[in-house]
Amino acid sequence: MLKLSSHADFLEEAFNKPYPYKLIRVDNDEYVSEFKVADGSFIKVMLTGSEHADDYDEYDWEIFFQRIGKSGKPSTDVTGEGDAMRIFATVMKVLEEFIKKENPKYMNLSAEKKTQGGDKNVLQSREKLYKRMLKKYLGSKYKIDHRTARFGSVFYLERKK
Repeated sequence: MLKLSSHADFLEEAFNKPYPYKLIRVDNDEYVSEFKVADGSFIKVMLTGSEHADDYDEYDWEIFFQRIGKSGKPSTDVTGEGDAMRIFATVMKVLEEFIKKENPKYMNLSAEKKTQGGDKNVLQSREKLYKRMLKKYLGSKYKIDHRTARFGSVFYLERKK
């Protein structure tokens, strides 16, 4: 008898097989990771620290990632190539390694909305994915807050005491 895999099995498999990557410290306030994905493009993950507005002894690390296609042009657009979960799993692995190295107190991550019309308080699929994955993988160590607007959401992470 043929057993069909569940959606949960597919997601778990995608998250158990991240792409190979290397995390490189560029400077005291900058890390970069780049990895090749199935379609031949690259994902570049950048972690950049700047002085936190209310806590001068700590950096607020911005997490940013983009796809660099064959043309060399970077993009944050959803491509529909079907490997979004594996890409996000790899980004989460990069974050886990970064957290082990830096133990950051503050981090933030933005998710753009696909369309800017409609209710600014309604989260779109990318924003929902970010929220779920951040909560699942970092929620035990970080308090996660988000603010949403017409153009997207910003997720703020603060290390729990």
